[in-house]
Amino acid sequence: NSKAKKKSKKKKSSSSSSNSDSEEAVRKLQDRVDDQTLIKEQKMAEAADQPPAQEPEKPYDEMSWPERAASAAHKAEADAIWRGASKAEAQMAAEEAGETVMRRAAQFGYVEQPKQRAKFNAAKGAPMKQLSPVEQARLGGLCTGVA
Repeated sequence: NSKAKKKSKKKKSSSSSSNSDSEEAVRKLQDRVDDQTLIKEQKMAEAADQPPAQEPEKPYDEMSWPERAASAAHKAEADAIWRGASKAEAQMAAEEAGETVMRRAAQFGYVEQPKQRAKFNAAKGAPMKQLSPVEQARLGGLCTGVA
């Protein structure tokens, strides 16, 4: 006990020079953090001023109609965001651009392929519908109550 009290007394009785040293060290660290923060903010501002890097895309004549619609929608959304539109306005612009391309595709005779239905396989039998856990328990004989 007495040793612990002595140690705590030694810790409390620190000189004023060590306080000023620690305060100076804290100020230096804070200055460094502020400098790094300023540098990061400048880099972010420069990146925001430049349009996003464009990835190479397929030539227009090699794209399918849905790819062309998606490309037009992406470009319209990026352009709207770049002009400062809200997220909802940008999505509306993207949808409109995609629909415009698909209407043009329909004028050229493009028809979307319907989803392929799975063919019936007699060896597998008819697929079972998904049962709820209660129905599974009833079929499994777990429920002994009155039906």
